[in-house]
Amino acid sequence: MADIPELIGPGALVMVVGPSGGGKDTLISGVKAIFSGTPSIYFPRRMITRIADQQAEDHDTLTEREFTDGLNSGQFALHWSAHGLSYGISSEIDHKLHEGVCVVFNGSRSVIAEASIKYRLVVVEVTAPVDVLAERLVSRGRESREDIVRRLKRADRAVPADVNRITINNTNSAVVGTRELADAIRSVAG
Repeated sequence: MADIPELIGPGALVMVVGPSGGGKDTLISGVKAIFSGTPSIYFPRRMITRIADQQAEDHDTLTEREFTDGLNSGQFALHWSAHGLSYGISSEIDHKLHEGVCVVFNGSRSVIAEASIKYRLVVVEVTAPVDVLAERLVSRGRESREDIVRRLKRADRAVPADVNRITINNTNSAVVGTRELADAIRSVAG
């Protein structure tokens, strides 16, 4: 019988996922304000091979070389590629989780399986109907029509059925969605 690895914890990892245009960054920004100064909830900065943009998520910008160096040195607890960019979450989250802190970040459905064998994982899926996603992507003005079509094709990627999941249908106001995400985090953080 194979040994079952012990999950990193006792803190929980809340990975917020969903299609582009679903509103993940908006909701995460809102809950960051709600939980500001709460030491038991931590929001790590993502490291992305994209130049920081005032209109987009606040993140740490890395060159491709810096990202590769980070991979080779074990800098990332989780990493993935999407839309021609590389994304990483610092291995610092493992220390936070060992301390019992609830870690919340905008993740990718592509690393859910990996995260589920390492962490006490809760996936919060933020979604909206395709027409709403398309409208939001167009209004951002960051992508070409072809890029938007590619993003929308990924919108129906399923979250594995065997993970602890909470779904937020983000079609109401940002206030409502933020409240729903805050409630989800509270239910996990205890």
